[in-house]
Amino acid sequence: MPKMELLAPAGSKESFVAAIRAGADSVYMGIDKYNARLNADKLNIYDLEVLTDYAHSKNVKVYLALNTLIKHEEIYDVEKTLEKITPFKPDALIVQDLGMARIIREEFPELDIHASTQMAVHNSAGVEALAELGFKRVILARELSRSDLKLISSKSTIELEVFCHGALCFCVSGMCLFSSFIGSRSGNRGWCTQPCRRIWKNSSKQGYLFSPKDLELASEIVSLKKIGINSLKIEGRMRSSEYVYNVVRAYRVLIDSPEGEMEKAFEEAGRFLSMDWARSKTTLYFSGTNDDIFIPENAQCPGKNIGSVLYSDGTIVTLQVNCLLKKGDRIRISDPSNDITKTIKISQIKNDGNLYTLNFDEVVKTGTPVFKAGDADWDENKLTKEVDNIYHSYTMKTKPPPSGEKNYGKLRYPDMIARQWLCKQENNQERLWVKIDNIDWLEILPLSSKEIIPVLYISRENMYELKSVSDTLHYFSSDFACELTPYISQKEMSSYTEVVNAISESNIKFWVLNNIAHFKIVPDNAQKVSGHFLYTANAFTCRVLKDMGTKYFVTSWEDDFLNIKRVALAGVRAHLIVYLFGFPAIVRSRMIDTDYLAEAQGKIISRTNDSFTLKHESGSMVLLPSVPVMNFTAREKLASLGILNFGIDLCFTKPDKQKWKELFECYTNKKNLLLSATKFNFKRGIN
Repeated sequence: MPKMELLAPAGSKESFVAAIRAGADSVYMGIDKYNARLNADKLNIYDLEVLTDYAHSKNVKVYLALNTLIKHEEIYDVEKTLEKITPFKPDALIVQDLGMARIIREEFPELDIHASTQMAVHNSAGVEALAELGFKRVILARELSRSDLKLISSKSTIELEVFCHGALCFCVSGMCLFSSFIGSRSGNRGWCTQPCRRIWKNSSKQGYLFSPKDLELASEIVSLKKIGINSLKIEGRMRSSEYVYNVVRAYRVLIDSPEGEMEKAFEEAGRFLSMDWARSKTTLYFSGTNDDIFIPENAQCPGKNIGSVLYSDGTIVTLQVNCLLKKGDRIRISDPSNDITKTIKISQIKNDGNLYTLNFDEVVKTGTPVFKAGDADWDENKLTKEVDNIYHSYTMKTKPPPSGEKNYGKLRYPDMIARQWLCKQENNQERLWVKIDNIDWLEILPLSSKEIIPVLYISRENMYELKSVSDTLHYFSSDFACELTPYISQKEMSSYTEVVNAISESNIKFWVLNNIAHFKIVPDNAQKVSGHFLYTANAFTCRVLKDMGTKYFVTSWEDDFLNIKRVALAGVRAHLIVYLFGFPAIVRSRMIDTDYLAEAQGKIISRTNDSFTLKHESGSMVLLPSVPVMNFTAREKLASLGILNFGIDLCFTKPDKQKWKELFECYTNKKNLLLSATKFNFKRGIN
C-alpha cells in the first residue's frame, strides 16, 4: 500500500512553519492573487520563494493554489505570474480554470497541475476527463461516500486527494453563486463573503440554516488507506497556526499508526483534536446518509463551550465556567440569537472557584454562552521568530540562477486563440435557446422555427419522461438540445448514461454540458455546448473546450458585460450564448436535512432582506432568487458585438402560455417586464 500524503494548509508564514513542525508531508498556500482564499493572510511571490526553499530542505512538498476563475483581461498577468513562480519549483499548482491549465501545460510543462475541488469532480468520468487533459491529481468533491470513493479510486489512473478535516461549504464547491449574487463578490474568484454562515429565517425557523458542522474523518483513516486515496487534505488557510499544528499532529499520528494500534492512536490524536477550537464535527456522507449536519440554533465557529455569562454591566463580565482560564487564553462570548460574537484575549482576570471576572465594555445577557477559542500555551511569537530566522538565512544564501533556466514569456497574448474561430456559424440569424425542465412547455413553444432551440434539461425527476417522448421530436422543425444537471453521482452514472444513449438516437442536435464529467457521458460525436457551470470566463478556456468538441459556450450567470465583451471580441462572438432571463441555481447543495429544510419550502430571508426560494432537484437542494435575472434590454448591445445566440431559462417555472407570450415579446422588443427583477452582475460588475 503506497504511503498516504498528509497535506496541510498555510494562510500565513507561521502556519506554514507550524505545518512542517507538526509533520506535514506537503503544504498548500496561495499568493496575493488568483487563489480561492484571498481573505487569508497575504502571502506573496517572495514568500513562495523563501518558504518553498525551506520546505524542500525539509523534504516537504509545496503546492500553490491558483484556483480561481480567470477573467479574459487577466490572462496576460496570469502568464507573467507563472513566469515568476516557475523558477522556485513548486511541486504542483492547484487549478480551477481550464484556460490557465492549458497555459501551464503548453508554456510551463515542468509544473504539475492538480484539479481543484472547485472543479466539482464527483465521479470517475470527471477524473478520466481531467487525466486526459494532463492533470496529475484530482481533489474530489467533499460530498462523496466511502462507496463513491472506492468506485472512483478503482477506475482512476491519476492521484486522488480528499479533504479529511475542516470547514465545509454548504454548496458543492465550484457551483456557488451565493456571495456573487448578493454583492458581486464571487466565491469562484476568491472573494466569498460566506452568506451561508449568516442567520436566515423561513416561516417556521430562524438560525444558521445553511451552516454545516466541520468535517472530521479521523476515525476513517484505515478505510481511506484501503480505498487507495493518495492524499489527505486539511482545510484551514483562514485559520490560526495553533489550529494547523494541532490538527496536522493528530492526523500524522493516525496515518503513521499500524491498523492494529489504532485505538491507542485515536487516544493520542484526540488530545490534539481537542485543541481544534472550531465547530462541532461531522463525517458528512462518508458512512452514508447523515441527517446531523446542521445545528441551526448554535453560534458559528465559537470554540469549545465552557460555560455562560453570569453577570454583565458594561464594564465587567463574570463568567461561570467548567475549566481553568489563564492570561493569554482566548474566549468567545457568543449570542446566536442576535448573531453577535465577541472574541477576547484575556489580559487580566480574577477568579473565585469556577467564577471568573474580567473587564468587558459591553452589556451581555445573562446565560449567553462562553467558549474557549485558544490556549495561552500556544506561543505564536516563537513561530514568528523562527520565520524571521528562515527569511534571514535565505537572504544570506548565495543563490545561483535556477538550473536550466529557460526563456519564459513566449506566450503572445493573441496567439493562443488566433485562428481558433475560423469556422463560421451556420447562418447569421439570431437564435433563441429556451431551456425547459417540464415537457408541458413543448405544447406551448413554437417548435416550427429554426430560430428557436428548445433545451431539454435532464434531471433525476424527469429523465425517463424525456426519454419516453424523445422519439417524437423528429416531428418538429426545431433543432433540439439536451442539457445535463451539474451533479451526477457515481451511483447515478449508469442511469444517466442509459438515458443519454437512448435520447441521442432522436432529433437531438446539441448536448449542453455543465461538468467536465459530461464529456464522458455524451456520445463522442455529439455537438457539444458548454453550459453555465463550465465557466468560460476567458477565450483560452473556450479554446480548451473547443478542442474537446464544444461548439458554443454559455456565459456564466455571474459574468458581467465587460468580460463578456472581451471574450466576444477575442473571436468567440458567434459562439457565445448569453441567457437574458431565468431563475438560476444560486446554490446547489447535497446537504439536504429532511427534518428542517423540507419545512423551508418557499422563501428564505436574511436579516438584510435578501430573499431566495428553495427547491429540490436531482438529489440536491437548489436555492433560487425570488426575482428573475432579466437582461432583455442588453440584447441590442450584445448583438452589436456579434453575439447571435441568446437564451431564456424556463426551469422551475410552471408552463404558462401567457408567460411565454410575455417573455417572447420582451425578447423581440428588447424590453424588460415591468416586475421586480435583477441584472445580477451584468451591469454592476463582478469581483
